[in-house]
Formats: sequence, C-alpha cells, structure tokens
Amino acid sequence: SGSEGGRSNSEGSRDRDDPSETSTEAPTEAPSDRPGSTDRPASGEESDSSEATDGERSNSEGNSDRDDSSESSSETRPDRPESTNRPDPGSDTSDTNDTNGAASGDDSESRPETEAERDASEAQEDVREELADLAELLDRGEDAWVVSRKIQEMAEDLAELRERTSDLADETVGRERSELTDEERRELDDLAREQAELADDADELIEELEARGESMDRADPAQAAGLREAAREARERGLEEQMREAEDRARENQLQQAGEAQQQAAEALERMQETIEESRKAQVAELQRRIASLLDGIRGLIESSENEIIALARVEGPDDASGLAERSRALITLNGNTLAVAAEAASAGPDGDRIARLVQRAGTSQGAAIGDLRTQPARLDDARDNQERALSTLREALELAEDELAEEQAEERRNALLAAYSEVLEVQVGILTETERIRIEAGERLGRRALMTSRRLATDEEKLGRRIASIRAEFVEITDSLVFSMTHRNLEAWIESATAGLRDGRPDAATIELETLVVEALGGLAAALDQEAPDDDPFADAENGGGGDGEGQGGQQADSPPDPLIPPIAELKMLRATQQQILDATRRLDATRGSESSDRTESRIADLARMQADLHAVATALLQQLQPDPAGVDAPEGPKEESR
Repeated sequence: SGSEGGRSNSEGSRDRDDPSETSTEAPTEAPSDRPGSTDRPASGEESDSSEATDGERSNSEGNSDRDDSSESSSETRPDRPESTNRPDPGSDTSDTNDTNGAASGDDSESRPETEAERDASEAQEDVREELADLAELLDRGEDAWVVSRKIQEMAEDLAELRERTSDLADETVGRERSELTDEERRELDDLAREQAELADDADELIEELEARGESMDRADPAQAAGLREAAREARERGLEEQMREAEDRARENQLQQAGEAQQQAAEALERMQETIEESRKAQVAELQRRIASLLDGIRGLIESSENEIIALARVEGPDDASGLAERSRALITLNGNTLAVAAEAASAGPDGDRIARLVQRAGTSQGAAIGDLRTQPARLDDARDNQERALSTLREALELAEDELAEEQAEERRNALLAAYSEVLEVQVGILTETERIRIEAGERLGRRALMTSRRLATDEEKLGRRIASIRAEFVEITDSLVFSMTHRNLEAWIESATAGLRDGRPDAATIELETLVVEALGGLAAALDQEAPDDDPFADAENGGGGDGEGQGGQQADSPPDPLIPPIAELKMLRATQQQILDATRRLDATRGSESSDRTESRIADLARMQADLHAVATALLQQLQPDPAGVDAPEGPKEESR
C-alpha cells in the first residue's frame, strides 16, 4: 500500500511539474502579465513538501528543477506589487487537479485545461489589464488637459481685460479718479473687480498645479514634474501678485501701470504653458527612445527563439542527455533575457504595459519548455510547442511595439502640424485686426499713411500665404486628406485675392470678408487636429463605421493600426467646420444685402455656391472611404439594413 501511494504521489508530482499541459501554465500566465509575481513557485513548493516521501527521488528532482526555473524567472521580473492582489485564474482548479492526479495516478485527469481554455483565460486577463491601463491613461490625460486649458482660459480672460484697460486709459488719461464721471468710475471699479477675481483664480490655479503634480507623482513622474515646474514659474514670476497690482492700479485710475502689471502676468502665463509643453515633449522623446530600445530587444529575442527552435529539432530524443542539457542551459539564458526585456517594457510606464505582459507571457512559455526538457523522461514535443508559443507571443509583442512607436511619432507630427496652424492663425488674426482699423467704404480712398499700412499688410498677407504653402509641402499627408487639401486650396485663393485688394489700397468689406474666411478656415483646421480637447461630436457614429457593424473605423482599437497624421475624425470635424463657415458667410451676406453692388453680391453668392458644391463632393468621397470593405462584411449586411 505504501509503495502504491508513493508511485501515485510521484506521478501526481510529475504532472504538476508539467508547465505546458497542466493548469500550472494557465495560472502563471496571469501573474506573468504582472512582472514580479512569485505565487507560482511558492505554491508548488508548499504542495510538494506536504506530499513527498523520502523515497521519491524523481519527485524531489522535479521540484528542484522547477525551483531553479522559477527562481530564475522571479529574480528578473519587473516590480508590480499591486498586481499580487489580483486573483490567479485557474489556481483553485490547479490544486484540485493535483489532488486528483495524486489519488488516481491518471495523467489525463491532471490535464483538464485545453488550449482553447488557456487562450480564453489569457484573453480575459488581457481585457482586465487593458481596461486598468485605459483608466489610468484617461486619468493622466484629464489632468494634463484640464490644467493646460485653465491656463489658456486665464490668458484669454487677461487679454480681454488688457484690451478694456487700454481703451479706458485712452479716455481717462491725465485725470484723477475724482475727476471722472460716475460712468467712468463704475467702469474702473468693474475692471478692478474682474482683475481681483482673476487674481483669486490664479492663486487657485497654482495650488491646483501643485496638488495635481503631487497626485500624479507615482503614475506619471515626468508629467508631474512638468506641472510642479509650471507652479514654480508662476510663483517666481509673481503671477498672483502682478494681478493684485493691476487691480490696485486700476482702482486709482493708474491704468498705464495696471497695463504693465497685466503684461507681466500674461508673460508668466505664457511661460507656464511653455513649461508644460516642454515637459510633454521631453516625455514623448523619452518614451520613443524606450520603445525603440524595446524593439531592438524584442527583435533579438525573436532571432534567438527561432535559432533555439531549430536547435531543439536536432535533439535526437529523450535519451540524448547532453543535447537536452545544452538546450536547457540555452533556454534558461534566453528566458532570463526575455524577462529582462519584460522588465524594461514595464518601466516605460502605462504605454509599455501591454508590451510587458506579452513578453512576460513569452517568458512563461519558455519556462514551461525548460521544465519539459528537464523532467524525466523529457517531453520534447511539449517543449517545442511551448517554444513555438513563446515565439508567436514575441512576434505579437514586436508588432504592438512597432504600432506604439508609429503612433507616438504620428502624434508628435500631429502636434507639430497643429502648432503650425495655430501660428499662422495668430498672424492672420493680427492682419485682420489692422485691416479693420483702416477699413474704407465703397467709393472712399485711403490717405497716405493708411495706404502705406495697407501695402504693408499686403506684404504680410503674401508671406502668410507662402508659410501656409510650406506647411502643405512639409506635411505631405495633407495632400492625401480630401477635406484638408480642399481647405488649403480655398486658403490659397482667398489669400491671393486679399493680398491684391490690400496692395491696391482697398481694405474694404470684400477684403475683410476674405480675411475672415482665412481666419475661420485656419481655426477649423487647428480645432480638427486638437484631439486632447473633449468634443461634442455629432459624427461619432460615422467614425465608428456608420453605426451598425460595431467596428470602429476611426477610433484606436486594441488591434487596429495607429491613426494617420490626419485621422478620419479630424476630417469629419473639418467637414462640420466648413459647413458652419459657409452658413456664417451666407448670413453675413444676407445682412449686408442692398449695401453692396448687385455684381458684388452675385459674385459672393457664386463663391458660396462653389464652396457648397465642393464640400458636398468631398463629403461624399470621404464617406465612401470610411465605409467598410464589402468583401469583409457580407454577414452583417442584413442587420445593417434593418437598422436603417
């Protein structure tokens, strides 16, 4: 009876040593996604110590082999302590299966988990991990966007106050407060009150920057440092103090001094924005460097894995002791390198977590292959299967890393294009403002000084046109975008006509209308590319495939390729902006009808009709591009028809 129990126990222990067929592999794949877990070897050691007898030499050897492999893996796994609290899928089933195997000695009962079940377990764990990554990424993005937007809004409010302060200064210059009219004193008090409110907001903003920086320190140290640096800039430059100074000066009608304090505050806000942007750029550059390093590491692992599979095929059989020992040593080295790459991926932060999980899973399969080779007798077929699985997972990790790098690079170029549009928009707004100051009505002529200003503005407009053309040449993807390329054609025509009007000394309603169209178009292009700001997007369903097939066309899915420089959502947003532009231009035309010549009115109507026709043609072509390939959606055609 004791002999039979010993044989049964020995067989059950060998079953537990089999990391490819028993549930040992499935439970470890979840912890392997969370580098640093050591649950697997600890559990195995406790179970073996309670069941093994002094005479079970093969069981002891198997435990020793497994401990060696597990110890090697656990030492190189990246530290993710929070993941140890998560349940280990299949762990309870594993304990039950070991007991069954020990009691019956039936090898088939200790291997209940099929490959499909193992894949399902992996997929479920992936979903849990990726949802956690997404939540963390959204939290970090929300922090960065909120504070950046608050700084921008404060700068806009301050600019409005500066303009009102300047206008009132022209009216009250040289007079004491007591000499002002009641209306002028009320206006002064309103300015001072609004300036005081802005100073309070500045104090709250600085405190919020510091608080968000502290709360983000663990999740995103680089971004947290950028927020704290922005808060430091605000305090050193005296943002709140300058606003308080402007408030006090405004109350006493010392508006020139108030304007100077406002200027200092505006410069502090601008520097804060620059600090956050510099931090973001440094963070992106570091992330790109890390992902590029990961790519090199994963490519090396793939090459070594392919070579090892070839070498494993040359092992003559379970009796080839020297060949098995050599392959075991090679696999242990490869496994250590794999887990080191997984640790490197995990250190890249949330953007590298998915890559880390895949590489760690490949390491788990390699560990199982090591166990297959070192068990008695060796399971060569299982070792090859596990090594093939590890290679497949590494290739998946390589593809994901390549997509991550491509997306980061595309995002950086997208931000560069957005900055270029914002730059020329600011210049065009300045030209429009100056043009309105020298505006003439039909039949009027400019004076000598105004004519010189008009011709200078014509030169500025011409330079702006060349800059916009250079943007199109630098970002060749604009040509591939139906909506953006149409907008650039319109810009070229409007700028050319506005330049001619200014050069001829005609800063009239027609020229100002052309400049207004340029401002609206450039603003639309910038807003369409701004993916950080939340957008109440009426085209959201269209972006996700038109509604009905459930597969997103424009959104970034887990297995989708990275977005292009100008993603579909940006084109749809620009379509909407162009339609709004046509509507606004039509309303302006209707408001001025009768004050312009009939020829001029007819010409503007013809231009708007052409814009509307072009927009319709481009929208139709774009929507056809966004439709799924009919060859790949034959099955869902019925439901889509019903939904319509």
